[in-house]
Amino acid sequence: MEWPVSVGANLYKGYDLVTVFQSLSRLGIRYVDLDFIKPPATFKGNAYLAHISEEDLGRSAEIRTMMTDHGLEAVTFSGHMYLVRAEEVSLFKKKMRFAREIGAKIISTNQGPRERADDFYRYMEEVVREAEILDLIVGLETAMPGDILETGQDAGKLMERIGSPQVRLTYDTGNIFYSQRGNINLPEDFHVALPYCSNLHFKDACLQDDRLHYCAVGQGLVSFDPICQMLREDHRHLPVTVEVPYFFESRNWSRFDTLDEIKPLAAVEEIVQTSLDFIRQRLGIVD
Repeated sequence: MEWPVSVGANLYKGYDLVTVFQSLSRLGIRYVDLDFIKPPATFKGNAYLAHISEEDLGRSAEIRTMMTDHGLEAVTFSGHMYLVRAEEVSLFKKKMRFAREIGAKIISTNQGPRERADDFYRYMEEVVREAEILDLIVGLETAMPGDILETGQDAGKLMERIGSPQVRLTYDTGNIFYSQRGNINLPEDFHVALPYCSNLHFKDACLQDDRLHYCAVGQGLVSFDPICQMLREDHRHLPVTVEVPYFFESRNWSRFDTLDEIKPLAAVEEIVQTSLDFIRQRLGIVD
């Protein structure tokens, strides 16, 4: 069984879809995780120019053809947003249909702030019905400080309350590291979370003086070796997405700023290749 390791399109900030697809094809990459994300209030500054907009949701056939023409497939789709208001759920259901139409099996999303938990669980009933119709997994992502789901420790009770096999966990290493201010044993947390996982976002974090930013996977402070060992022993080949939002920066663990920086394409491709080489080695993936 091939291990699906995707590259998150959000790494290609400032580049259009054609450029993204051409770059991934040139690098010999098979899987892409497209993004239609609304950053939560934890982030400051401008949105980071996600590659799929609401208008694009009606272009699923065209976009899937573009992917196929570049030898690319989608296993996962990043559709992050809060699900605590009717209008949010309405848009999310459109994202769900788009994800399925481009071939994805999993759509990742945030949930909402803890004070809106009752609204979230109420609206999840509607999301679950749509997921059952589409045969799509909704991956609730370990998110930001104050959100309903911050760490793997939170997953069990949340999954038990929702009670649907269509809803699983998207485990994001970088989000957890940030939300816990680095004060967490990630391998222990992941061990608890693994039975609930549908997919993972591999995101690494670096600290320079008082500044936290995301860096190439394997170049930062996240302990990936024991996490990868658990993944190998699990034998499910859970989809992994490389996420390196290099344009986020936090000072003293405050809210993230969204930087204006757009890296040259060659620099982006170097981050992609460095991250993939590290992941393939740790997971024992042979080309």
